[in-house]
Amino acid sequence: MSAPGRQISLAWRTVSKVREASGGGTVVEVPADRVAGWFDRFGARHGGIAHTDLAAGRVAVLADDGASAELAVPFGPLPLSADEPAGRRPGLVIGPLVEHLSRSRRIGLVLVRLGGHSVGVTESGRIVVSATDRGFSYGDGLFESIRFVGETAPLWDRHMQRLADSCRRLQLPLPDTAQLLRESRQVRDAMAHAVVRIAWTRGVGERGYSPPAAATPTRVVAAFPPPPMDGAVYARGVRTRMCTLRLAEQPQLAGMKHLNRLEQVLARAEWNDPAIAEGLVCDGDGRLVSATMANLFAVI
Repeated sequence: MSAPGRQISLAWRTVSKVREASGGGTVVEVPADRVAGWFDRFGARHGGIAHTDLAAGRVAVLADDGASAELAVPFGPLPLSADEPAGRRPGLVIGPLVEHLSRSRRIGLVLVRLGGHSVGVTESGRIVVSATDRGFSYGDGLFESIRFVGETAPLWDRHMQRLADSCRRLQLPLPDTAQLLRESRQVRDAMAHAVVRIAWTRGVGERGYSPPAAATPTRVVAAFPPPPMDGAVYARGVRTRMCTLRLAEQPQLAGMKHLNRLEQVLARAEWNDPAIAEGLVCDGDGRLVSATMANLFAVI
C-alpha cells in the first residue's frame, strides 16, 4: 500500500476504510481524530517526512523514500496565517490541519439508501436532527413549555416530574434534568422573561410504528419571548369562545404533553378574530376540559 513512489490519498470520515484509487495508488479514509497519528505512522514506515506542502485546499507530504500522501481539506479552506503560511515546509507540519479537523461543526446531510432518502443535521459527529426522527414522523415524544424569570423557572420541579412520569408511561428513557436546566438557561440567554420549550422524542428509527428496542432520544431546547400581556387583562379578563371541536378520550395519554397537538391545531383554526384570546374545548360528552393552550381553573 505504501511502497516507495506510490501515492496515498486520505479522505476524512468517521470510520477507517481503505480502497484502491483509480489510476493507481490507495485511498485511506481516516477518522478526524486519528489523522495526526496516521501521518506519524506513515512517516515512521517510510524513513521520515522530507517536506509538507500546505495549501488552502490540500495538505501533501513526501517521505524520505519517495512515498507521498495527500489529504483534500474537508470543510475548507484550511485556515493559514503568517505563523503558519501556505507553501512547502521541511518535515511534518500538520498542526493547522489537525486544529481545523478538531473544530465542532454543524453539518446538513442527505442520507440515501435503496428505495428512499432522508435528511438530517449532525453536530460534532452526532445526529441532532433527522427527518426520520420519530418525533417528526409520528409525534412520538413529549414536550414541556416552561416559564423562566431570569435563570429561575418557578415551576421547574413540577415540569420535570410530569416529564419523567410521561417518559415512564411511554417507555422512553428519562432525560438528564440537570443537563436540561443548563441548556434552558443557555438558550434563554439575556432574556429577563422567557418561555423555554423542551422537546424529548424517541429519536431516529426505521419506518413503521414499531418503536426501536433501544431508543436514543432526541432533545430540542429552545427559548422564546413570552406572549405580551396587558396588565388590565388580570382585572377584566379575556374574551373567549366555545370551540366546536371535541377532544377525544384516550386514558393512556391523558395528562401528558405529547407531541401530537392536532386537536389543538384544529380548534385554534376555528377563529381568526384578534379580539378573541382563547377557545374553550369540551370532550365528547360536552364537559369542559381546557382551553386550546391554557388550563382552566374554577374559583369556588
